[in-house]
Amino acid sequence: MYKLEWDCDMEEEAYEAIKDCLYQEDWEHRALNLDEYTNPDGFPDIPASIEAVLDEWWSRPQDIVQDEDNLYIDSRIQHFAKMIFSKATKIGCAYSICGAKMDVLCLYDEKGDRIGHKMWYTGKACKRASDCKTFADSECDDGLCVKDPSSDDNNANANGGNVDDTTDAGNDYATTDGNLDVTDDAGNAQTTTDMTGTNDQCPGNSAMTDQARDAVLKIHNKFRSSLAHGLEMDKLGEYAPKAAKMLKMIYDCDLEASAEKHAEECIFDHSDTPGVGQNLWSTSELNLDKVKAVKYASHSWWEELKKFGYGSKNTITQEMFERPDIIGHYTQMAWDTSYKLGCAVQHCEKMTFVVCYYSPGGNILDAPIYAIGEPCQTDGDCPGSYTCSSAEGLCNVV
Repeated sequence: MYKLEWDCDMEEEAYEAIKDCLYQEDWEHRALNLDEYTNPDGFPDIPASIEAVLDEWWSRPQDIVQDEDNLYIDSRIQHFAKMIFSKATKIGCAYSICGAKMDVLCLYDEKGDRIGHKMWYTGKACKRASDCKTFADSECDDGLCVKDPSSDDNNANANGGNVDDTTDAGNDYATTDGNLDVTDDAGNAQTTTDMTGTNDQCPGNSAMTDQARDAVLKIHNKFRSSLAHGLEMDKLGEYAPKAAKMLKMIYDCDLEASAEKHAEECIFDHSDTPGVGQNLWSTSELNLDKVKAVKYASHSWWEELKKFGYGSKNTITQEMFERPDIIGHYTQMAWDTSYKLGCAVQHCEKMTFVVCYYSPGGNILDAPIYAIGEPCQTDGDCPGSYTCSSAEGLCNVV
């Protein structure tokens, strides 16, 4: 973990951006935290007001389950992610008061809110300079690494490669770029190949491990439960509507076998398998660990709701299919009657390829994504003979 140093130039940049309470800048090379607060009585104690803002940014993850590998996978903790990012070394902040409104803006020299990237590495704090190897000639100061100012932007472990994370829904696909960390702050290599895994759940298939199966199923049901409770942010509205009869997904080995056959072709395109929904994702990072691959893919698909939004209309329309901002991966993951899931991860010559199949398939034109209403509390709230998992707000297919 690196120590943050105050940067006067970044402070000036921040002030110029918000001095009139009209934020207009867009930094590609900076991470930023910005919040606007109103108080009819004004702000008589400015330091206390700013401290309250920082405390709120820092405390937002408390009610959100964190990834066990410290990966940034939930945009609801974006303020925290930027504050905690272990490779950030500079900060500059400013505030502006315009009547009853106060804007607070902090800039950071490194972006800690890239989906699927580690915010920090778990381990012991540094004790000596040799423990700090992310940047050349770093020192250790009371458990925090300190970057040498003369080594600005000189990363001692520039092993991270560009990753093309590609997803496909229907006939469209989108590509986003980012850096995948392959060293920790002490310079230790982080493996990107498969960890030892078992294959007891679907022994007739070979493209997944039990650990990857458990991970992808857990992620899907976690998202569906959060959606059912009305906790998922929608860019075109504050939150997506609650879901009344969302089914809990189960893992299906036959679906996995079909997905495996698809993935083995190493062709990034949909198959003609009838009756199933399909989500595809790939990265140019070769031999990516399969647990990580399904995590990155699932979060990439679900993030479409926060990035592009769907709005209050809860029905699949032709307009949705034709718009440039793809959201079909999210809608398939959220399709309430799709309850069987089977996925495959294939290590191809030029990519790691993830294929997930859903049954019954979703994304049906003019059909609702899910039934809107309060999540189930009793078995009677679920269709037919299905039972309710009230804590999750999901219906079990029995």
